[in-house]
Amino acid sequence: WLMPAWCRLSPKEQEDAVQNLPGHDKQPAIIELAVDIAEAEVRTPNVDQPRLAKSLQDLCFVLSDRTDAASREKAMKLAKESLEIRRKLAAQDPEKYEPDLGQSLLSVSNRLLAQSQSKEARPYIEESVALRRRLIEAKKIPKIKLAMSLDTLGKVLTDVGEDDKAIEASSEACDMFRELVQEDPKEYSNDLALALNGYANRLQEMGRQKEALAAADEAVKVYRTIANAQPKLATALSTHADQLWEAGRRAEALDAVRESVKIRRALAAEQPALYEAPLGLSLNRLATYLTDPSEREEAVKTARESLAIRRKGAEPNEVASSCETLARALLGGSEDERVEALKHAEEAVGVWRRIAAVNPKGKPRLSMSLLILSRLLLSGATEDEKSRGAELAKESETFLPNLMEHQKALFQREKEFLDKRAGLPVVDSAVPDGASSNVVSTNV
Repeated sequence: WLMPAWCRLSPKEQEDAVQNLPGHDKQPAIIELAVDIAEAEVRTPNVDQPRLAKSLQDLCFVLSDRTDAASREKAMKLAKESLEIRRKLAAQDPEKYEPDLGQSLLSVSNRLLAQSQSKEARPYIEESVALRRRLIEAKKIPKIKLAMSLDTLGKVLTDVGEDDKAIEASSEACDMFRELVQEDPKEYSNDLALALNGYANRLQEMGRQKEALAAADEAVKVYRTIANAQPKLATALSTHADQLWEAGRRAEALDAVRESVKIRRALAAEQPALYEAPLGLSLNRLATYLTDPSEREEAVKTARESLAIRRKGAEPNEVASSCETLARALLGGSEDERVEALKHAEEAVGVWRRIAAVNPKGKPRLSMSLLILSRLLLSGATEDEKSRGAELAKESETFLPNLMEHQKALFQREKEFLDKRAGLPVVDSAVPDGASSNVVSTNV
């Protein structure tokens, strides 16, 4: 009875029904249903240009929820087609069509950003922000539109290395979302929490630890007020844990990341295709934070699980991060464990070398990875291993002059932890009051 009843609904009624299903946004069957509806709308004959542009935009949006490369490529193509139509319409009638043009510019930039083409995304998102600022001043669009464009601008500018401008854009976006939440908490709290989580990560990258921790804490608190927000709460908890860890608040970091793991494990049990990858991230962070000698067995087990999940199809940097974490957890164990750890550490170094060769942001991770490998070799029995370990230790420190101050501090603290774990002589260094003496960044 369901299918005939469904087919009697108009495309608009079908779309409304899908949008009002609980948790519709990530359910695979609902995603496919939304794609079918959007494709049917695009195929409608003899539609006018404004409606066609909207149909293309809607199909682009639902296709982006799919995880396969072909769908994302198609989404990119549709976003650009919609933009081309809306640009022509806006040239003919700016008053009527410029608001839609701002949305298409944002959509194209988001699609490029999702494909790691941040440099190409920049002109589109900057045009969207400039256009929407003008329209806001003229009171032609709601404030939320500019806030969304500013949030994406922050992401793009971070990726292209313009951190100060990225922070400025993200901060402005968060301020606008906060104002909107005051007006309508139910409608805008999710947008605020999402923006805060990204803002916290950007602040962390710049070494602004206190501000990053405050933003991450606020994001968690906002998500706790939202019904059915468990997947996003898990993400915010994972980010918050990383901020707490860098601040030297290990017990609180462990509490936050354990809650993130608990949520993501339950989600992955129901929908592994969607939630196993995030579970792998949270497990990797948990393994990193388990630094007490009494926690070594749990750290190894947790790191193994993270790596097993990520080997199923994660990005190379994610696999490398879990290899690195497992090698770190195995350090200081038996000779068999050291040999296994060497394999993982060598793999991680190889990946980070390739990344650092094309992206300077990979250099801090390469320095950490080299540090772990060097300690595994220095704790070996042969002179050849010790000699190579000494060479890699020196190489790991060649990156220090180009690192930010907080990255240098992280490197030094990790060095001390690894030396203690490996049973090597430890050279004391100045560690700020309240800071952890065994911290490593776990952004992936």
